[in-house]
Amino acid sequence: MTRYMLSWFINKNRAMFCKKIKSIPNKIEQKYSKAIFDRRYGDGIDVMDEDWDNLVILDACRLDAFSEYNNIDGELKKVVSRGNHSKSFIDKNFAGRNLHDTIYITANPFVERISDDVFFRVYYSDLFDEWDESMNTIPPEAVVEATIDMNRQYPNKRIIAHMMQPHAPYIGSKGKELYNRCMFGLFNHNVKNHSDFDIPNVSIPQAMRGGLIKQHELRQAYEENVQIALRNAECLIEKLGGKSIITADHGELLGERVLLKKRYSHGRFHTPELRVVPWLIVDADERRNITSGSPKSFKNLEEKETHLEALGYK
Repeated sequence: MTRYMLSWFINKNRAMFCKKIKSIPNKIEQKYSKAIFDRRYGDGIDVMDEDWDNLVILDACRLDAFSEYNNIDGELKKVVSRGNHSKSFIDKNFAGRNLHDTIYITANPFVERISDDVFFRVYYSDLFDEWDESMNTIPPEAVVEATIDMNRQYPNKRIIAHMMQPHAPYIGSKGKELYNRCMFGLFNHNVKNHSDFDIPNVSIPQAMRGGLIKQHELRQAYEENVQIALRNAECLIEKLGGKSIITADHGELLGERVLLKKRYSHGRFHTPELRVVPWLIVDADERRNITSGSPKSFKNLEEKETHLEALGYK
């Protein structure tokens, strides 16, 4: 290869090489954090093997925030989730199993990773008809209403209700204030006006580094979502009856240092903030008589890609 050809090849592929080189520390950090976590905490709990009639999953709910704001009577324990992300949680708890005594009501698009013969029924794509354009998410009230309706139709099934909150977008008062400055991982043209950014799609780390938001503001917005999720979870279990568990698929990083630097969101690393989650047991005098049935297929979202973007999954 001539010097000219070599120079052309390097220049043509410089961006790719730089991207790969920059990703090496992150990949090492991810593997190292997993090895440390697994050695200390193990694989995590199999939620389907536990005793409950209703399992309420709050997406990305940290144990510390749950403990601080929970007012629901019950026994609060901490357990280790099998996932640091909804995808791994769903794969490791549900995929490939026969759960024909259970209905899964979920606003989380990663349910599309499992086949339609796993659960008795999955109530999913219809929830996106309840999409709130002002919030850029499915409000928790929609999940509550759908779950109550499913329980009414099928009173002899276990129920899993998976709300998107406290996962971003943040829908409390502080969250809405920050929303006008930048959407975390969402498309918001307001960000174009900030001198540090020339693209509309901004992640939480970019917003923090660029000074768009402060650490205490991020935590406040997140904790508002926790409180909103808990109020709806309490309303739901009061109406369902039976023994309920309120938990999370994973937690959330809000600026904790993993190994190399401060981290945000979830899905890459393995830390107690991400994998040690709440497990609130709310007992009941009367239990549901659970029976199995032939599974019913469910529809995927198809063309609703903008909604997936808003939830951070595209």
